[in-house]
Amino acid sequence: MAKYQCSVCGYIYDPEQGDSTQSIAPGTPFEKLPEDWTCP
Repeated sequence: MAKYQCSVCGYIYDPEQGDSTQSIAPGTPFEKLPEDWTCP
């Protein structure tokens, strides 16, 4: 899975890891993130 980098803050979202700070499970593709998800 590809990683995605925020052009504003530089945060890198890695779908294989998800985002534990916002209860996003590992394996969640960037395209399936909730509409209200923001960079941690």
